[in-house]
Parts: sequence; C-alpha cells; structure tokens
Amino acid sequence: MDLLQPIIKPYAWGSHDALARLQGRTTPSAGPEAELWMGAHPSGPAGLTRGGRATTLLDVVAGDPRKEVNVPELLRITDPAVRVPVITPTSVGGPGPTWLYDCPVAEFALYRTELDGTCGPLATAPGPRIAFCVGGTALLRTGDGEQLRLTAGASCFLSASDEDVLAEGDGTLFVAAVGTSPDEHGPLAQDLSSTK
Repeated sequence: MDLLQPIIKPYAWGSHDALARLQGRTTPSAGPEAELWMGAHPSGPAGLTRGGRATTLLDVVAGDPRKEVNVPELLRITDPAVRVPVITPTSVGGPGPTWLYDCPVAEFALYRTELDGTCGPLATAPGPRIAFCVGGTALLRTGDGEQLRLTAGASCFLSASDEDVLAEGDGTLFVAAVGTSPDEHGPLAQDLSSTK
C-alpha cells in the first residue's frame, strides 16, 4: 500500500472550495481547482514515496513487469458547475454498508463503504485499486500485516499484490478498481449479475 499525493488540475471552471474541503485543506484555495487526479496519467501522475524515495504512480506502474494497470487513471474527482444525474448504486457486503456503482466501462468498478467500526474484508474487485477516504478515518491492513491509516482527504494505491485487504474505522471510503472484467469480480459480481 502506498499513500498517494493526488494532483489538482486548476482549470478555470473549477471552484475555490469543493476539492479543498474534500481534502481537509484551507478554503478558499488560491486558484480554481477543477479535478483531483489519483492515478498514473502522464499529464499528472499522483506522487508517492516508495523505499524512502519520492516517485510517481506512473513510474511505479511502468517499472512493474506485471503491468498492474493498463489505463492511466484509476480515480478522478471533478467539481463541475453543471450537476450530473444521480446514479443509484447496488448494495453489496463489506465492513459496513457497501455499494457498487454501475459504470459504463466493464473493466472499472467503483465502491463506496461506510465503515461502522467493525473490521472486515474490503469488498472490491481483485487487481490494482485506489482508496480515497472522504470522511472520518479508515485503517487498511493487508494479508501480510502491512497497515495504513487514511484520514479524510487521504488516498492510497493498493497494488494487485495487496490481497485480502481488511478495513475498519468510522470513515467513508470510495475504492476504484480496474483491470478485471465483470465476471472476474468474483462471487460478489456474480451475485449482483443474477439480480439484474
């Protein structure tokens, strides 16, 4: 697991407070902030520290022979002036109420978990993921004992090798997963597809 330093894109149509509030920064921001990028896009890869050295998620992915991520972005949060329609998610199991959102791209999944103090497996598709805490705190633990605490506004990269991730706390987590097809999401996706 790697704590990420997301990239802010300062497009003129952005606001001066929404993304700053989401990350727990002082508002208003000095300039407009339109998008918060958490991924490996060449125009704005998220930063991270690995082995005591500052690098980017783009460099980490490029140096991985398994090519964990075949798309440049895992999660982008925007603050558009025009509001988009509400998408109703499907309820799934997790360490607290968890929802899976329908996505137009089959290789992408977006989950939201409202942690309720209990500890349980993070309900996500296998493969590389980005977790973003939007409120409270979340403690994530991998099967090999590595742990990382996320507070509101913090995000992390979970590589494909970070299996059996447990989550606990009182936070709200959004987890973006990529690199799998819907029928590879495991029993969770199979259960969901049988209800459609």
